[in-house]
Amino acid sequence: MWALGSIGFAYLVLLAWGSLAPWLEMYGDVLWRVPEATGRLALTFDDGPDAVTTPFVLDMLRERGARATFFVLGERALAEPELLQRMVAEGHSIGLHSFNHNRLYAFLRPRAVCADVEQCRGIVEAATGTRAVWFRPPVGQMSPRTAGGVKLAGAEIVGWSARGRDGLKRTSPADVLGRLTPRLESGAIVLLHDAWERPKSAPSTPPAGVLALPALLDEIARRGLQAVTLDELVLGAAGRTITKRAPGE
Repeated sequence: MWALGSIGFAYLVLLAWGSLAPWLEMYGDVLWRVPEATGRLALTFDDGPDAVTTPFVLDMLRERGARATFFVLGERALAEPELLQRMVAEGHSIGLHSFNHNRLYAFLRPRAVCADVEQCRGIVEAATGTRAVWFRPPVGQMSPRTAGGVKLAGAEIVGWSARGRDGLKRTSPADVLGRLTPRLESGAIVLLHDAWERPKSAPSTPPAGVLALPALLDEIARRGLQAVTLDELVLGAAGRTITKRAPGE
């Protein structure tokens, strides 16, 4: 009985690790890096748009000639359509991050996941006229249900290869730079936040990733790398996909 209990516990740990580590791709395909993308990496921002912090991020990206992908929450996108329009107008791409950041998202049935993705996609399309194909689950949690629902919606799940953990209140800009700097390389997908997950209980200061962004962009340039959108990261110079699948396939 002790041996069976140990095996069962180990199995549960493995399942939990697979849900929290999307790069393992235990439950389905996940785009988490593109090593063939020489000289380029993708900056991605979660949990926006926010009327105060997102414009600062957009201003900094424009000043440095960098582009990014914003994984937006549907309910916030509804309230800030002008920010989505600015993102597209300035060459950025938009991904989906669920409607309201449900932390139990991994337990939703596939059809509920599909409906959520399609609802968020409709909000983005109504604001910008563009069809979003990238999806990042809340907290990055994966499950067979999540993978099945995203596939039904014709979207692609995106993870990360470098994470600033700037969604945590205790994280400082120095912490963000310390975690990300060793992982800034060709094909990296960098995860940051342009807004707090729960603004009502958040500090009055922006997420640490927003504050660290100028120094981060300096370091990216120092390494001879270009910050691009996910769409640009997965496409070769001739417009052909350089990953195992093209966006939306």
